[in-house]
Amino acid sequence: MIDTERLFDSLSQATEFTVTEDHLKHLRTSATAACTGTPAKAPAAGPISAPKALRQLERRAGRRGDHGAPDSDLQRLNDDDDEVVDRYLRLHVEAGIALKIVLATGEFRSGRYTRTDSWRNEWRRA
Repeated sequence: MIDTERLFDSLSQATEFTVTEDHLKHLRTSATAACTGTPAKAPAAGPISAPKALRQLERRAGRRGDHGAPDSDLQRLNDDDDEVVDRYLRLHVEAGIALKIVLATGEFRSGRYTRTDSWRNEWRRA
């Protein structure tokens, strides 16, 4: 499983970062849940797993394969799929960096951003 603390520390030192639409969708979903008081645990369904959360995120993003059918990787997901869990955790950690950029720039836009020093939060759209 991915070491999220090490990934966050590494990304925190980066002087370049690309904010993607997936990062922004993840932030929107998280903000909506926080603002509406949506619990992290649904009483009937139990805790949401990373694969389940990733499926929901990709469904909201409108990810579809050819002919409008769901992508095959979405059909194969299960709670023990380490690759899927890692992908979700990476997206979640990267969204934290994207949030720092959104707050520093005042822009909720995808694109490549840079900063001159790794210790300052003065991001600019490249």
